[in-house]
Amino acid sequence: MTSVRGHGAIVYCLNSGSDDSLTGCHNASDLSRQLSSATGTTVSRQTVYRRLGHIGLYARRTVRCVPLTATYCHLRLTWSREHALRTPQQWSCVMFSDEFRFSLQSDSRRTLIQRAPECNDDRPHIYRDVILEQHVRLFRCAVGAEFLFMDDNARPHRANIVDECLQSGDITRMDWPAYSPDLNPIEHMWDMLSQRIAARQPPPTCLPELRRALLDECCNIPQDQTDNLILSISRRCKACIVSYGRHTPY
Repeated sequence: MTSVRGHGAIVYCLNSGSDDSLTGCHNASDLSRQLSSATGTTVSRQTVYRRLGHIGLYARRTVRCVPLTATYCHLRLTWSREHALRTPQQWSCVMFSDEFRFSLQSDSRRTLIQRAPECNDDRPHIYRDVILEQHVRLFRCAVGAEFLFMDDNARPHRANIVDECLQSGDITRMDWPAYSPDLNPIEHMWDMLSQRIAARQPPPTCLPELRRALLDECCNIPQDQTDNLILSISRRCKACIVSYGRHTPY
């Protein structure tokens, strides 16, 4: 819990400091450290997160817009025109996929490794064994011949062993334009899940707790919110068409 004075200190930290604070680009961990430095009072990241929520500020990933070449814009525009008129029933047969990194520390960094060029990259094998074999195949069987699987153009997703797995399971891959996260509704699902995890009390303190929390919160997301994301795809396509394939507000 924080007092009214503590609440004001959080807001003050949000609106003062270095030049980058003027953009509002802070996370709860940054503000917690700033508050401790400015006042000598220790306030947890979760408390800061809750207080920011009270004034309508929630966690969002930093917008990173990759510059789109004319070729990429054309591919995005073509895809949007081809899919803008798909019905909700048709979209219900599409399985969207994406990856997101959850960690116990919001400011954690990736761990880099050094390996010889001849060492095999095991990411395609993990993708096949964990994602395709354990999940995608099951959905293909449940949906039937109308099933479509959407994945991006990341290199592990285009490995030969991945293509062979999809072919053996009679799984049709949906064509997907590069650099198009704004067309993928699952991006907003990650935001919903991130907010729910950050708001948990007490917060997860170890990886098993984090895994359980992720599964629980996935199940707790109301179905109508998921349905609304699927219904938004047509609007995303139309927004892309209006912008001639350039970035959209989504």
